Amino acid sequence: MIQCFRRIAIATSLLLFASTSFAQRVVFNNNSDYLKVARGAVVTITADSAFVVSKSRAHYLNERLDELSHVKELYNNLSLKHTTLLDGIKRVEVLLGKLISDEKAATEALDADFEWLLNSLDTTLTTLKQNNTELQNNNQQLEASVANLKRIEKELKRETRWMWWNGLTDKIIVFAGGVGVGVLIALL
Repeated sequence: MIQCFRRIAIATSLLLFASTSFAQRVVFNNNSDYLKVARGAVVTITADSAFVVSKSRAHYLNERLDELSHVKELYNNLSLKHTTLLDGIKRVEVLLGKLISDEKAATEALDADFEWLLNSLDTTLTTLKQNNTELQNNNQQLEASVANLKRIEKELKRETRWMWWNGLTDKIIVFAGGVGVGVLIALL
């Protein structure tokens, strides 16, 4: 029986040797990325490591790799848009900084102008108050002068009436004296 097993083992070994010698021989080394191997092929691996993947699993992995490639492309597009937006934001920040700086300078200039205007108005107001005081003093002096002129006018009117009456009485006396002298002459 042992001889029978030996014969079977030798026959099997010969069959295996014959089948392997007629089978496709593929060598996977460190320079290989991937190899397509058909059923029954003999693969010799000389690389550090290798993975064996079925055709359906390879198809699934290739689909995932295609999706990954598409996602990478989307990422690159988004990254480009992000960079473009970031550059735009930086330009806006520069413009806002310039605008804030210009606004600050304009505000300082307006503050200085407003302060000058307030000082000018204060000076003008002080001058106007002084002029108003002088005008009030002049007005009081004019009122006193007008009152004095009215008093002088009343006195002149009284004097003029007195002189008129005095002149009238003198004329009446002269007239009466003339009539009296005339009557006297006529009587004489």
